[in-house]
Amino acid sequence: MKRVFKFKQGDILFNEGDASEAMYIVETGTIAITKSKEGTKTTLTELKEGDLFGEMAFFDNSTRSAGAVVVSPTASVVELPFASLKQQYEDMPFWIKTIITSTNRHLRSANGRIQELEEVIKNLKGY
Repeated sequence: MKRVFKFKQGDILFNEGDASEAMYIVETGTIAITKSKEGTKTTLTELKEGDLFGEMAFFDNSTRSAGAVVVSPTASVVELPFASLKQQYEDMPFWIKTIITSTNRHLRSANGRIQELEEVIKNLKGY
């Protein structure tokens, strides 16, 4: 059964570093994906109807790499619990799982490298 959650502007779906148990599809409204740095939140992207978010943690069992907050007056999202998806994922051919996990690993690595480069730029500006 599909579970749909309704939110209003400013509602936080999850924070960076939170444990993760589900991914989501935006049904209506706009969700901002945010990163916190030195007490300031930066919007990485805004997601709209049909966009998927929160999926990275499914493939590597990690915490949330970013936060999600509603920026439209209202929004609704479809929850896809990890527990319900695990068997479907396990039934996929090995090569498809390899592509997915490899892509996810590369994306996490790129995100980490971007953060490192931001620190270098910040330090250079201090000179």
